[in-house]
Amino acid sequence: MAEVKNASDEAAVDIFADFAVDDNAVWVPYRGDVEFLIARSGNPKFRRRIAYFYEKNRRILDGKGEAAEAKSNEIMAQVMAETILLGWKGSITFKGEKLGEYSREGAAKLLSVQLFREWVNKQAEDQSLYKTIKDEEDAENL
Repeated sequence: MAEVKNASDEAAVDIFADFAVDDNAVWVPYRGDVEFLIARSGNPKFRRRIAYFYEKNRRILDGKGEAAEAKSNEIMAQVMAETILLGWKGSITFKGEKLGEYSREGAAKLLSVQLFREWVNKQAEDQSLYKTIKDEEDAENL
């Protein structure tokens, strides 16, 4: 956490330094030569797209059962492919098939795997990756 000294020489907490983030996507290492370009969770584009798809599919999503769950997973994979998982580097396959360069369709395919989607989401929610002002410890490690 960032501390600043005020006129009375007391340590003050700088909320901006602690919480300010930007919406730039960051490269996150995965394994070997594979990295993923991941945008921050809850970025403005994500919020707009998820709201759009929720409204469009409200009837199904408000229902119970497998249809609602399947539609929810489909929407989340699609929206994350458009707004969160924005690229990759390295050799990636899906069920033995090489994906090649990044595409939204390829990203949606990967994000259809729930545990991978959860991993991407965890990275997207890691505030430290997107902080505008890095902590002193983080800055030393750069």
